[in-house]
Amino acid sequence: MKTIMTILLLTSFSSVALATVRTVSNDPTRPAQFNGTGNTGFVNAHNASAADDTIYVYGTPFDYGTLNISKRLVVIGAGYGPNNQFGQPTRVSAINFFRDGSTNPSGSVLMGFLNSGSISCTGTLASSNITIFRNRISGTIYTYLNSSNLGTG
Repeated sequence: MKTIMTILLLTSFSSVALATVRTVSNDPTRPAQFNGTGNTGFVNAHNASAADDTIYVYGTPFDYGTLNISKRLVVIGAGYGPNNQFGQPTRVSAINFFRDGSTNPSGSVLMGFLNSGSISCTGTLASSNITIFRNRISGTIYTYLNSSNLGTG
């Protein structure tokens, strides 16, 4: 029994160690692993990521537009009022967590964004356990799919 527990414990630690960190920028003067105008760098980083990966979105003078998240990720921006060498927040116009029969962002973490719009849970199935903290959101956080399927948040 002790051997089985040790093997399970080591296996759980090794799966966390396999997570990949990706960087995104939409500013040509601040290159990252995934670059592009608007949200194209984020879309490419998201598509290349597996569940439990981390995406760092650089703060730039440009808005990233709408970010769609459809897998369990940790998504970190530079902050809404960063005190760093660049001094640029990570601006977005909206963030959507999309879930259907083949995608599931449940368990995602979102932090460090200056959001001029809303955060929504979209798709045909409800998402759960999404952690949103240290963001400035000018709009609303929607935790429902439609008016007949309300969630709590």
